[in-house]
Amino acid sequence: NDVLGSKLLEIIKSPFLGERLVYKHRNVVKNIITENINILISQEYFQQYIYEKKEIAHVLDIYRILLEEFNKDKELIKKVQSRYNQIVSQEDKIVSQHEDTFIDRYKRLEDFQNYEKYLKEIEKKRHFLNSLLGYYDTEFDKFYRYKNFFHHLDKTTKGIITWFINLDIDSEKWNDALLAVYFYSILKSQEKGSHSFHTDNHELGRLSEVYGELEKLQKNIIIDDWNKRLRDKAFPDFKILYNLNKNRRYHKSNSLRKIIDKDFNLFTSIFPVILTNPITADSILPLEVGIFDVVIFDEASQLKIEDTFTSFLRGKYKVIAGDKHQMPPSNYFQSSESSISQDEEIGEDLEKARELSLSESLLDYAEKIKHTQSYLDYHYRSHHPALIDFSNHAFYGGNLIPFPARIEYNPIGFYQVDGIYQDRKNDSEIEKVLDILKNDIHKNQDGEYPSVGVVTFNIEQRNAILDKLNEAKYSDGGFANKMEAISRKERFFVRNLENVQGDERDVIILSTVYGKDSDGKFLKRFGPLNQEKGYKLLNVAVTRARNKIYICTSIPRDQYLDYNSHLHEYKNNKRAILYSYLAYAYFIANRQTKNVDNLKSILKEYSHDQPRNNPRQGLTESPFEEEVLEYLEDLFGQENVILQQHIGGFRVDFLVKYKGNSVVIECDGKSYHASEEAYIHDMFRERQLKELGYEVYRIWSTNWWHNHKREIEKIERFFSDLAPKIDKNTDNDSNGMTEV
Repeated sequence: NDVLGSKLLEIIKSPFLGERLVYKHRNVVKNIITENINILISQEYFQQYIYEKKEIAHVLDIYRILLEEFNKDKELIKKVQSRYNQIVSQEDKIVSQHEDTFIDRYKRLEDFQNYEKYLKEIEKKRHFLNSLLGYYDTEFDKFYRYKNFFHHLDKTTKGIITWFINLDIDSEKWNDALLAVYFYSILKSQEKGSHSFHTDNHELGRLSEVYGELEKLQKNIIIDDWNKRLRDKAFPDFKILYNLNKNRRYHKSNSLRKIIDKDFNLFTSIFPVILTNPITADSILPLEVGIFDVVIFDEASQLKIEDTFTSFLRGKYKVIAGDKHQMPPSNYFQSSESSISQDEEIGEDLEKARELSLSESLLDYAEKIKHTQSYLDYHYRSHHPALIDFSNHAFYGGNLIPFPARIEYNPIGFYQVDGIYQDRKNDSEIEKVLDILKNDIHKNQDGEYPSVGVVTFNIEQRNAILDKLNEAKYSDGGFANKMEAISRKERFFVRNLENVQGDERDVIILSTVYGKDSDGKFLKRFGPLNQEKGYKLLNVAVTRARNKIYICTSIPRDQYLDYNSHLHEYKNNKRAILYSYLAYAYFIANRQTKNVDNLKSILKEYSHDQPRNNPRQGLTESPFEEEVLEYLEDLFGQENVILQQHIGGFRVDFLVKYKGNSVVIECDGKSYHASEEAYIHDMFRERQLKELGYEVYRIWSTNWWHNHKREIEKIERFFSDLAPKIDKNTDNDSNGMTEV
């Protein structure tokens, strides 16, 4: 098998059977294979030898001898023909010389004395002719033996030889061609009796179901094994440690603090992963260096260095995860400058330590001391790119890769409320928030309401919304039931800017609060948003939505549409970034695509991060994919086919925009069976894509090769069957994604 495999690989790499030749000139290759090779398969000769494994070696030996003999005799014929031509030429020359000179010369008696010289010349010619005739006899004997060998071959074998002679390829390639026939025949014969591999989407679906069942069994096995380990080893000791027996001396169970103090190793053997915060960790966990293998700090931009120092010591390895463009520690916007005197004379090392101590967060500290950084390039929360595009261009340099929209809808609703800003509240915006909750939030396809959260720009507006909301629920039982149903999936919340980081909901309602006062004056006072790095608050607020965000604002339109002049002054910070976001939301809600693109390009110019030049799209990986791409572009239009599209952490071959939806088309490329885990990973990502709401269709290269017309019909039938389903979903879709 190894020898055959390596030989087949050699053939595939050869120019004669090169991959691109096969695909680009498939018709020519197929004609040769169909007309000639299939003849060989159907003939008695191949039926007798190839399909009987015990005769395979004999078949190869016959053709090896045949090729060797033919190649030798082919050269022999050329040599014989050349020598024969020389003999004839010499005979003609001698006869001519004899006729022209001999008789004429000896007419004169005075020349008769030269007769002996001429006889010697003739004798030399005779010896030369005899040597030529001897060579001719020897070579002709070889030629005769070849012809005799060919004559006694059966009809099929003669046909094979004749086919090779007529092939318009170099004779050096004959061996490759013969092996190609042979291997092709073996594959065809094996294919007839093989039912273990199916290039069928239905079978793949069944395989995916079986894998899902296997995955559940594996989880149960792991849980059972873990429980057994606890029962056999840890649990007997833990009963004593926890004082479950409650003996006479100890009338109550031990507290968590006592359990950890008494036997920390036993505790961690039962609970190897502990989820806590730095303050709790300080109070109950032993202060020992490296007692945990790994300590992970999440939301590190909000953690102070002094609060995390002891937890930092407890880990052998530290993972610091956070977003430097999100909320700093809670007292950042109220803190004053460091009490350390700027005039105090300190050494270089102390100066460096002082600088590190002034880091606004643990994340900032980690960046300053140059820890190894890894970036999360994929944005998972937002189900529509427009929900993250603003922050992506303004803060992240366009480096984030969002999910493309599964279905086409407007993810931003924009309401120009123009209410009065008074006593740090805006009653008109409060009423609009309640109106959205009552009239714009509808049930999803599954009959459930989307989860909802409300974000305000100050705490007074938050409290006022909660009061009005309670009044509305008290006076309207139907609305109360709706709000209860909305909280069933995830709890409904109303929060101000500083307290919303880490939360996310299907739908977010944003109240900007600020507007003209009762005298018609607009004071540009935006609280912490106007401070240095105030953009972080806005970034958190506008990226909480998975499906849709509603904007309720009373900031005058002429103010935020003049975003360009403010960006020039403040770049992507302070009031400039607030105005830019309101303009962006207004443009998206009103489908002003050109204005959106222009704004994003300006934001990217002032972005806080530089582009990391992540490749978003690539070329096709094989001629097979090139053919599929060409077909899809012909069917749907080039503008509706995206190549090598990133969806979250996955890259799909093609994303087709169809009737407002996105359909994933996958091809089993040349690396599809590269490892034993490949098919498991492929099923996993297909399942993830379907859970995200994408329709997935797979095209098998083997099916495409054998009958691409039939595969095209199957693809068109798939989209035809999909159309009414999409129409129904679009009509019923209210998942917080109703257009405004």
